[in-house]
Amino acid sequence: WHPFADEVVKSVKQFDPDEVILLPLYPQYSTTTTLSSIENWQKNAKKHGLKCNTKIIHHYYDNENFIEAYTNLIAKFYKLASRIGKPRVLFSAHSLPLSVIKKGDPYASQVERSVELIVEKLAINNLDWSICYQSKIGPVK
Repeated sequence: WHPFADEVVKSVKQFDPDEVILLPLYPQYSTTTTLSSIENWQKNAKKHGLKCNTKIIHHYYDNENFIEAYTNLIAKFYKLASRIGKPRVLFSAHSLPLSVIKKGDPYASQVERSVELIVEKLAINNLDWSICYQSKIGPVK
């Protein structure tokens, strides 16, 4: 799991860019993932004196290219699976504790919107699909 933000900030500082574009690899924004990654970057940038303009891409769950990429991939495999029956498309996302969602975390609603846009773009009549959440840890609801 390398490089960590601390290592990258040092390397970027040596490079001395005019601007950094921070792209967390989480299409949907969550305080538990995206925000913690951004805060980690900012903490390390401050610690190492990296002072350049930083643009942050907080989410891209509804970006046209993101939706199209998923649509193309799903369509390809849906066509293959259709040869042996009627496929069900399962959109799997990481779960969050209900307490995080109740505090206003937009992750679940952004996952649902991503799925809606993909299903619309697939335009498959009577598509059998569902969203499922996984990776619950412990007794938290």
